This record gives sequence, structure tokens and C-alpha cells, in this order.
Amino acid sequence: AFEKDPEIVVGGAKIYDPDGKTLQHCGGILRKNKLSSHIGIGEIDHGQYDSVKYHYDYLTGAVFAIRGSYYLQAGGFSDRYFPGYFEETEYCIRAVRQSKKIAFLPEVRAIHHESLSFKKYSDFFFYHYHKGRWIFIIRNFCTPFELCRIFREEWRWLRDCCPKEQRKPLL
Repeated sequence: AFEKDPEIVVGGAKIYDPDGKTLQHCGGILRKNKLSSHIGIGEIDHGQYDSVKYHYDYLTGAVFAIRGSYYLQAGGFSDRYFPGYFEETEYCIRAVRQSKKIAFLPEVRAIHHESLSFKKYSDFFFYHYHKGRWIFIIRNFCTPFELCRIFREEWRWLRDCCPKEQRKPLL
């Protein structure tokens, strides 16, 4: 894909759960408060995501290719996100802001054993997920207008639909 289109600077794969049939990621979108959502998560793969897509907000870092020249231009990943979450999202957002392409490449496929380091949906997982999300927001959406809009959406989410298990780690 990088050879065919020089405007593509980030490429991502179709990612499966360990069963090799259930989709984990086929691109991602961000909600108004910058919560991330994976396209196709939990669906059985029937070829419904078998075309290249350029309009997603981000591609997960589980399988993530960066054009070498863009990596040098944009710099490495920030260590502020350590131990994880949202560093690849920042790369994608910055690329799109520079009129570059990020591409979901369905012919690239991988199985991802998710959350081996962090127990998925544990307090530890949610703490680092939300910490990374707020670092991402502060680093990339820092105008008063953007922050006001994000805070308003965050309040709505907390008030109306934030899962109980996420409240404590988020705070």
C-alpha cells in the first residue's frame, strides 16, 4: 500500500481475536469526548470489512505500520502515554491534520491476544485507558472551544451512560 500510494503514512490491519474468526479491529472512530471505538469488534468476519478505508479516525497500534520518512518527520511515540493507549491515535490524528492518509488494509491480518499485560476491563486497564485518553485530549485538542465541547460531552457520558466499573479508575 505504501508503494502504491505515497500519501499513505500509516497502515493498519484487520485484527482478530485468538479464535481467528471474531473481529477485534477494522479501523477506529472517536466519540465527541474522544472515547475510542473499534469498527467490527465482536463481529464474525464474513468479508464485511474487506475493502481499504481511509476515513477512520485511528488505527490500533496492535498492528501498525508507519512510513519511515513520516516517522522521522513526526518523531517517535511520546513516552507520556506509557504503558499504553492513545499514542497511535495521536499519530493518526496528526497525519490526517497534515492531509496525509491513514489506511485500513484488510489484506493485512493478525491475531491479537489482547490484554496480556493488563487484565482487560480491570481497574488498572481503565485507569491507563482514561489516563491516555486525557493526555491525548490535552496534547491535541487544547483550544478553549475544543476543550469546552469535550468537557460537555464527557459530562453527558458520565451522567448518562458511563459504566459503573469505569468511574473509580477514571476519577
